[in-house]
Amino acid sequence: MGDLEGIRLLLRGGSVIDWHRLNFPREDDARDLIAAHELRQPLRIHERRFMTDREGAGRHLGASSLKVVYGPVGASLDIAFVSDGTVNAAKGVRGGDDGAHALQIRIDRNGSAHEVPTCGVVTLQGGETILTETTGGGGYGPAVERDPEAVALDVREGWISRERARSVYHVVVDDQGLVDARETARLRLSAALPSLAAADGG
Repeated sequence: MGDLEGIRLLLRGGSVIDWHRLNFPREDDARDLIAAHELRQPLRIHERRFMTDREGAGRHLGASSLKVVYGPVGASLDIAFVSDGTVNAAKGVRGGDDGAHALQIRIDRNGSAHEVPTCGVVTLQGGETILTETTGGGGYGPAVERDPEAVALDVREGWISRERARSVYHVVVDDQGLVDARETARLRLSAALPSLAAADGG
């Protein structure tokens, strides 16, 4: 949960699951690993995906947050965890923005959400789930210095939205996911004018 450190899921009467490996597997075995755990344990992974607009913006992006929703099937489940990034998110450096904060919520059988502490043990009953969002990585360098073509690729791949591309990176991306070079140049120049004026003393 969050940036997991030594997290283990303890199924009563069952074996220990290394949740850090399940949450952050190599890309080539992610699906197989999830399927293997679901076959071996009364556990279901309802959702596992990277999130849009959760990166630390910068000339070089911080990592995006990962969202995972999971819970027991026909059993209770004890989750022992430590979560980084819930209180203090990853910091950006040299003008880069901070990453998104981590979040962990227990969702009860009625669909109501309950926050859980940043470390401890949470017991899930059948029909309950845990929703966890890991902290995003901090960005490096000012976001407005990121290559517009790289920003457009980020949009096409779903890491950031067109709205965030415009408001944070000052890059205009069209409906086809391509850079509008003219509008981008105008937007970036407009954003730079106040700084240029201040540097000139007024």
